[in-house]
Amino acid sequence: MSKILDVKEIIKLARKHGRDPFNPRDELVIVLTGLAYFNATELSRMQVKDIINERTGIALDAYLPGSYGNNGFKRYFFVGEKTYLRECIQRYIDWRKDNGFSCIKENAYCGLNPDSCFILKNDGSEFTLNYKTKDKGSDLTQPLQMQRLFKSYFLDEGVSIVSLMDSFIANFWNEKSKQGTVQAIRDLMELTGLTAETLRRKCIRKQDSIQDILVGLYK
Repeated sequence: MSKILDVKEIIKLARKHGRDPFNPRDELVIVLTGLAYFNATELSRMQVKDIINERTGIALDAYLPGSYGNNGFKRYFFVGEKTYLRECIQRYIDWRKDNGFSCIKENAYCGLNPDSCFILKNDGSEFTLNYKTKDKGSDLTQPLQMQRLFKSYFLDEGVSIVSLMDSFIANFWNEKSKQGTVQAIRDLMELTGLTAETLRRKCIRKQDSIQDILVGLYK
């Protein structure tokens, strides 16, 4: 069963993976998934220039290109100015530079090659996508290498890429819906690229009747 984590639990999990035998890349991958709704394909394909500006450095917020998703949707994500996510991004940048992974001599893009994939393997190579041909001849990409990376993490039962992404939705909904459910759904559509119908199914649970609650109490 999928396990939903609150923000503090996600941060605790991420911090645990920022130390040996893991590294700042692993901490960042968990944070991007649980606090910014990045899926395995986006983590594999995102480039440096998608998250780092040429002159101003780490972006406060940005849009991922629609080409990264199956529906062509440009998805909004937020980093912020003084956030744990921003700290993780900076530690990862330093890790890449310390290892000399796709760096440039100029100060632009925080010293990283803007056209290189942002998330890299321990040896500096990219996480490639696997292609599985459909019956009609079109190609379906599968981020198997990134998925295998997640399977190497120390995750409790029920915690996965999917559950971390669902945790992002649940945590945003619990906070934003206090101001109104309609706007909360609209904001989540921009943040996730999911349809309003899908989000309603995930966020608005069927309320138990008085009788159902009492039956549960009296068991």
